[in-house]
Amino acid sequence: MKKYLLVILGITFLAIAALGAYFSANGMINAIYDFRSPISNIPPIPGDPLSQPIPEKIVVVLVDALRLDTSQAVDTMPYLNHLREMGASATMHSQTPSYSAPGYSTLFIGAWPYLNDGPVFNLEYDDIHVWTQDNLFSAAHRNGITTGISAFNWFEKLVPQEDVDLSFYTPGEDRMADEAVVNAALKWLRQPGNQFILVHIDQVDYAGHHEGGASNQSWMEASKRADDLLAQIGAEMDLEQDALIVLSDHGQINAGGHGGHESEVLTEPYVMAGKGIRPGDYLDIQMVDVAPTIAALLGANFPASSVGSVQTAMLELSDEAIDSYLESEAATHLNLTRLYSSAIGQPWKEGDTIETSREEHLAKERLVRLPFALVILLIPPFLVIWRKMQSIRYLLPGSLSAVLLFHGFYGVISRKAYSFSAIDSPISLIVYCAITMITAVILGFVVSLLVKQKAFNDRLDTTKHVLSFSFTTIYLWLIPFLWSFWLNGYAPTWTLPRMDAFFWALLALIGVLFTAAAGLLITAIYPQLWMLFRHGRKTR
Repeated sequence: MKKYLLVILGITFLAIAALGAYFSANGMINAIYDFRSPISNIPPIPGDPLSQPIPEKIVVVLVDALRLDTSQAVDTMPYLNHLREMGASATMHSQTPSYSAPGYSTLFIGAWPYLNDGPVFNLEYDDIHVWTQDNLFSAAHRNGITTGISAFNWFEKLVPQEDVDLSFYTPGEDRMADEAVVNAALKWLRQPGNQFILVHIDQVDYAGHHEGGASNQSWMEASKRADDLLAQIGAEMDLEQDALIVLSDHGQINAGGHGGHESEVLTEPYVMAGKGIRPGDYLDIQMVDVAPTIAALLGANFPASSVGSVQTAMLELSDEAIDSYLESEAATHLNLTRLYSSAIGQPWKEGDTIETSREEHLAKERLVRLPFALVILLIPPFLVIWRKMQSIRYLLPGSLSAVLLFHGFYGVISRKAYSFSAIDSPISLIVYCAITMITAVILGFVVSLLVKQKAFNDRLDTTKHVLSFSFTTIYLWLIPFLWSFWLNGYAPTWTLPRMDAFFWALLALIGVLFTAAAGLLITAIYPQLWMLFRHGRKTR
């Protein structure tokens, strides 16, 4: 019985590894969905409006998923490029996760996803929580400006509806939904008085997700239709008295999808034209700069939770107004940094910013996690050297082959992104990985047999080989997980993880899950096949 003990323990370990990887991956994802900002329950109190609105009407047209390069294609979006020539334009830079809900929150609150308390990943309509932080709609409403939103219905849940005077929400995302959205907004623009209106055009994002991606002709056609709708809005406005702002929440990769760290999903167009706008090409701004810059046009308070800056060079403001906003900006940032530092337990010192406070706290945690990650990483190689395990000569090539074969299928043949942009749906990723990883593990196991060459002694020997190969492959999958663990911890608590490493950690856990499953499958089948083959040779 003793000679079978290691086999029993090995099989048990594989089963535990599979279950552990499954529950760990779910725990990591659920922690992202459940994440709330450290200041969610202690939002900074907004200040008073700083002046009167400059334009009579300010219309923000959010073209969902519009890429910078698409926006610059004159043949596709002639009206947007006309606005770019006559107004102010810049390349806007965002941060991960590059999904719509965190993009909306960043744009209208002026804080990055780890701080603004908006949803981190896109949620179902019923699960979306209202913004807890000061935002442009609330700021405009306090300044006596009529606010309006004509958009996809997520905005109905995100924006405090007591601060929205005019609204039209749709569950649709396609061409027909956009036409209804724009028609509703056009009626409001014909009414007199100061207005702050959001018009959300969604069909470009729809084309990317459902009609072939950002390199497909459907994408360009949707962008052209979006430009036509933008022209309708512009025709209803007097840009001598009004201001029109066009921007996006994220881009899409060529294959379709977003959420990750690719440059094409983290750079967006930003165009302003009309009263109060100083024309010119202003190169680069950050997405968090949008809310404070629009607040200056609205004459509203500097957004209380914003880490951005008023782009004064883009605006025609008096010296007095500039001084007022810059003073408010400095005071807001100082108050916010103190509040945030206290919320995360990081001592505040003179000169700290939100980002330096966050990085210092992360550095402390990483210093604590590093020894644990190194110990787990180094124990297996130490055991191999200490026990002089000669079997590593054929186990490692087989395991490396399994991991590399998966990446060959994933990254080269399927051309999938190593980021959240690759996830159309969790189920589709799991099914793809299940098929691909199990296939790669079986092929890697064959490689280990070819490299081994030496015959097995008995069925127990074959079983031990299968288990040893599975353990070695699981170890290789754990390496990117340990990298992410050092950077991010197991799951987000007080801040968001580095999303590239976090994706690799999830992919690694999926690798552990299906390597363990494949190992159990091979353990059940291969020793029997070996016995049948051996028996067949003896009978001949």
